[in-house]
Amino acid sequence: MKKYLINHRFQNILLVIGIILLSIVQVGTALIHTFAFDALLANHFVGFLQWYAIDFLLWGLVIVGDYFIEVFKTKVIQEMLGDMRQEYMVQVTNGSFQQFRSKEVGDYVSTLNNDMNLVDSNGFQSLYDLIAMVSLTLFSIITLISFDFRIMLLTILLTVLITFAPKFMTKKMTEATKKYSAKNSVFMAKIHDLVTGYESLYYFGTKKRIIDQIGAASADYTQTKVTYAKESGQVNGVISLISISAQVLVMVATGYFAFREFVTLGAVTSTASIAGNVFSSLTRFNQYLMNIRSVRPIIEKLSEKSTKKAVPLPLETFQRFGVHQLNFLFGEKKIFNDFNLEIEQGKKYAIVGASGSGKSTLIQMILGNLKQYEGSLTFNDHEIKTLDENQIIDQVSFIGDNSHIYTDTLANNITLWEDFSEEELGQALEAAHLVELTDRLYTTISEKELSAGQKQRVGLARAFIRNRQVLIFDEATANLDAKNAQEIETTLLNQTGLTYITITHHLNEQQKDRFDQVVVFD
Repeated sequence: MKKYLINHRFQNILLVIGIILLSIVQVGTALIHTFAFDALLANHFVGFLQWYAIDFLLWGLVIVGDYFIEVFKTKVIQEMLGDMRQEYMVQVTNGSFQQFRSKEVGDYVSTLNNDMNLVDSNGFQSLYDLIAMVSLTLFSIITLISFDFRIMLLTILLTVLITFAPKFMTKKMTEATKKYSAKNSVFMAKIHDLVTGYESLYYFGTKKRIIDQIGAASADYTQTKVTYAKESGQVNGVISLISISAQVLVMVATGYFAFREFVTLGAVTSTASIAGNVFSSLTRFNQYLMNIRSVRPIIEKLSEKSTKKAVPLPLETFQRFGVHQLNFLFGEKKIFNDFNLEIEQGKKYAIVGASGSGKSTLIQMILGNLKQYEGSLTFNDHEIKTLDENQIIDQVSFIGDNSHIYTDTLANNITLWEDFSEEELGQALEAAHLVELTDRLYTTISEKELSAGQKQRVGLARAFIRNRQVLIFDEATANLDAKNAQEIETTLLNQTGLTYITITHHLNEQQKDRFDQVVVFD
């Protein structure tokens, strides 16, 4: 957390100053009891009322100050969490596409939401509470010195006892938090998986199975949550018992000193209240420390650096893909055996075959997303294994058979939040046969509002607006009606200079002769 605190140091300095000033005022509200009670013992009732009027004003300051500090603290924490989320996504996007797909979507959602909530509550909130506790304790001890140094020494001795007695439980609490975070990620991924696959359960008449599955996942998660609550409760219980014992001891000692006339009788009321401030804060001291330490694994995960890559050299404009003596195993199944293919700039290619024959696997290799192959696969004269996959993506537009629709405007769904002119947007809509949605260009849409064909055409529009020289379709027109699919493909086949690769189960016989090469996988 240190890095984020430093990055927002100005706001954090202001926040700490506010917390310290609030602690001083809180100690002042307790100290006033001495003066008020001594005035009452001296039969000065008006003075007694005056002191409590001041006390009332101080408590008003505490309430107002606490409100503003809480609001400002929330703002600062959320800004730091925003930085964390961005750095985590930098880490994700700097990794390979294969690394991204090695985790479930639920893992990323859990990290960006649940783990961040833990960093908020157990990390930053505990840190600021710790600062408040330390400042309140410090000013309370200084005030106790003004009464009798022996009360202060007793308080410090008890402070040490409260601080270090429960340390043996720290490791146990940290482990419980790690298990809770890990189980939370598993639970979120399971829920996401089940809800995403609801349609499959529905169409096979097994939708009620989702109830059993979620119930089982919830039971497992609940057990971990209960264990976490038990660990926290045990720690808090031990600390609270020590704190109450210490507070009673300070009150008894102050009463003895008052009996011996070392301090005034009014001091009994103040020291009890001030000691209460100290020990009520210290009951949470170890909890704050344990909370802060418990989020360390999360912070380390968020701050992990992807394997540092050498800065890629500029890659010249695409001329050819070369596939030579390609071999690839999927499990024990050999997908490619000494396979050869040349894809040249400006030509049109159709790759045809049944599911599982290797069509999509070949494209993933060409795009640099799959590098566990033998043989040679080149972009121009560069072995693709040696290239940063982003260098290839910068020159190639790939459209699969399922285009995700973001809950945003149609324009942002096409541009993907990049800058394009109105003219370019219009041309992309026309090329993708989406003109009927022109009036919704700046209206928020969701996936369920579009038909399968419209969603697919949004994906095509994303490619057309970028106007790259290599276009790869993986069943990209499968959800379109025959007329739209043929018109779009005809346009692409007519484009001089465009390298067009389409993967399909069934090639349109009317278009077959227009391809420079048809590759059939069996």
